Amino acid sequence: VVLDFYSSIHRKNPFGAIHAFMRAFPRGDEPVSLLIKTSNCVDFPEDFRALVRLAHSDARITIIDAVLSSPKQRGLIASADALISLHRSEGFGLVLAESMALGKVVIATGWSGNTEFMSRANACLIDYSLVPVEGHQYPHALGARWAEPDLDQSANLMRNLAEGRFDSTNLVIAAQLSVASQLNPAKIANDLILAIDRLRH
Repeated sequence: VVLDFYSSIHRKNPFGAIHAFMRAFPRGDEPVSLLIKTSNCVDFPEDFRALVRLAHSDARITIIDAVLSSPKQRGLIASADALISLHRSEGFGLVLAESMALGKVVIATGWSGNTEFMSRANACLIDYSLVPVEGHQYPHALGARWAEPDLDQSANLMRNLAEGRFDSTNLVIAAQLSVASQLNPAKIANDLILAIDRLRH
């Protein structure tokens, strides 16, 4: 799990990832761990305390709060088996795309901006229900809705992956090919040129 507290902890929803992890591995002695990489916690002390309280209920969960360089963050992702993002909404999803490019299984809510380049063919997309955004969760939330990911489905995927009952080989290959073809600089530049041309005419 990777999040910046300035991006809204309720939107990024690390709490959901923790609950799914504990459902997936309820005994407490399974040889697994969950790393939550955060940044800028100092400006959101109440949210950070809530996250720490929940994480401390399972000794296998670690929180690291630090601003890392891009190479160091990619190295951290490369050392993991999978990336999980049970977000309620997403903008572009840069960390998800980077994880796919690095050949990692990505378990993510199948809703919002990340679905522009993620599908069930290249990622583990989680089902969801659309729910109202509560006023304290996000600015300008009046009348808005976002996704509440299915934690049981997330837990099943995490458990199957950890126990080797899920062959991710084809998924990872498809993910790398998707990122290379859809998100390469030449294609993005061409898409931008076409979009600008359409606005001009």
